[in-house]
Amino acid sequence: MYGYCMDDQLQCMIMEYVPYGDLKHYLQNMRKEKDSESSIDSAEFFTFAGQVACGMAHLESVGIIHRDLAARNILVGTGKVLKISDFGMSRPGVYIKMSK
Repeated sequence: MYGYCMDDQLQCMIMEYVPYGDLKHYLQNMRKEKDSESSIDSAEFFTFAGQVACGMAHLESVGIIHRDLAARNILVGTGKVLKISDFGMSRPGVYIKMSK
């Protein structure tokens, strides 16, 4: 987020433009283009998985629990850099690790 504006009736957030939209629609569009079950190649898949893992690790390091991670809440930006979004259900806290 670059900034925000507010008045009595309206709240606006100024954010980076993401040319590919969310990851869910990006994958659906790629599947239609390739006309197959596989929407992306394995290299892109592992790149995306690594980016999401790094993003979630960062959130954990600053004490944020996202609580709604899904392809619809991941934006695909310029250079296919993924951005975790929609923190409406997120909470500050720590993950509880349970073991026997």
